[in-house]
Amino acid sequence: MRSALLAFFTLFTALAGVSAQLAPLEPEDGKLLFGAWYDRLKNDTPIAINTRVGRPLSMFQSDINITETLQLPTQFIEQVDATNTDAILYLTVYPFWGFDRVTDVAIAELADVIGKETNKGRRVFLRYASEMNGAWFRYGQQPAKFLASWRKVIPAVRAKAAPGMLAVVWAPNSSNGYPFSGLEWSVTNTSADYRVLDTNKDGALNGLDDPYSPYYPGDDLVDWVGFSAYHYGRHDGPNSEYPWITNIDPKGDPVANMLEGKNFYGTFNLYTMFCEDGSGGGVQPPVSKGGKPFMLTETGATFHIERIGSALTPPRTGMVALPPGPGRASIKEKWWQQFMNSTFLTRFPKFKAACTFEFQKFEEETLRDFTTLGPNPGTFDPRTMRPWNEDQPVLDRFKADVPGYNFVVWSQATPNGLKPPAPVANNTNSNTNKGGDNKGTGHSAVAGAPKVVGGAGFVTLLAGLLAALFA
Repeated sequence: MRSALLAFFTLFTALAGVSAQLAPLEPEDGKLLFGAWYDRLKNDTPIAINTRVGRPLSMFQSDINITETLQLPTQFIEQVDATNTDAILYLTVYPFWGFDRVTDVAIAELADVIGKETNKGRRVFLRYASEMNGAWFRYGQQPAKFLASWRKVIPAVRAKAAPGMLAVVWAPNSSNGYPFSGLEWSVTNTSADYRVLDTNKDGALNGLDDPYSPYYPGDDLVDWVGFSAYHYGRHDGPNSEYPWITNIDPKGDPVANMLEGKNFYGTFNLYTMFCEDGSGGGVQPPVSKGGKPFMLTETGATFHIERIGSALTPPRTGMVALPPGPGRASIKEKWWQQFMNSTFLTRFPKFKAACTFEFQKFEEETLRDFTTLGPNPGTFDPRTMRPWNEDQPVLDRFKADVPGYNFVVWSQATPNGLKPPAPVANNTNSNTNKGGDNKGTGHSAVAGAPKVVGGAGFVTLLAGLLAALFA
């Protein structure tokens, strides 16, 4: 009897410890949330994507702007609700006009929206001011203002969110190309921010400086980390050509290289810095103790359709079709197959989510197709203005891979609607992970999955009961 109870206690303690290590919305190791950032402006919808793929995606992403007021995500919420699933609402919030324009009123509106959604039973990923280390947004490369804004927005939102139903995602751009010099919003060498970003203090801002740590708000204000990662075409190490307008298959292992900061894809290892033990950064002491789950917050492989004079100066005259290279389907398939496999999940066990970018748009010098899950029924070929169908072979290849995706946590049907979360007594802020140890709520990403009660309090109680039995 005693040996059986001791064995049970040992097993239960181990299980409780595993549960305690999960961040909000984090699935168990070896499992992956998979979603799409869809093009609402071209009338795509979550229902249409689920129909095209033949599976209900784990999450859907859309974006809104925050200034003096909040651009309400009403249509987005309604479209996710219409799937009749428990798919996660993945909300990207951009302070497009800069941090100085973000008011307390707007922050309160955002907190109310997320509070309403989480309390009705909808899980939410919140990605605020993403790609803040880039120089293509007005708010970019301003670490001091970014940190001040984050430390104001996130506590306000968490205070309204239902326990365990919100995960805050800190998401810079990958360091590939950092510090993105010469762009519209690149930091100037006379600013205080420049001195902060010069992490090795050699008087210059370049690829030898840490692209992540100066923007990190602290483990207690971050649940997940992630970054944007794309294939833009030619990238042959020292022989890379910019602009990258050549349609070419991804070579080597670029997603892993971006994560680890090597082979001409940066010099700092985000994975060890934030997902493992916190080592490898360019700032001392390290800004994180590690242990955070990682998400490819937006990703895709570019297919360059046509070259244009300038994406920013319509009318875009002189468009010239570009050689297809190995073809749209080959390029895109070789991108997603890098990380949509069990081997990659084993290599990076904290890799827990990926979200494709389902857009075609003019960018830099080309008309670019980023999509994976097309064809979007609302997209028209700009050359003929007929419905776009060139993405069907890409979708066919993706669907052919889907049966092997037994590691994906697809969303679950909710024919009777979402179930509001049970109230938690004496909750202070269960979305906060103190000290980087990710001891959050342990909320399972699988709807209806049994919740393992973890934490030192319960283990202590059980130990007391066992001690009484052995007395």
